[in-house]
Amino acid sequence: MQVIIEPDERRRARRRAAEQGLTLSAYVARLIRADLLAWTPDTEAPASIAIADAAAVPDHEGMYIGEAVAARMNKPPE
Repeated sequence: MQVIIEPDERRRARRRAAEQGLTLSAYVARLIRADLLAWTPDTEAPASIAIADAAAVPDHEGMYIGEAVAARMNKPPE
């Protein structure tokens, strides 16, 4: 993964990482982990979604199923 930040921010981040005895990579990973632990998504993706055999579902019904799944996941349909 590559992240582009301003030179001054990179310098300051390296300094903060060094103060904590971390590499810049470990420092960034720690920040991401802490942010994700504090984050609660509005909706959780379903644990499993049963997908019917495409041949058994008429095209328009498949579209409706896709819209319903997208709505449940709070995402616009493709």
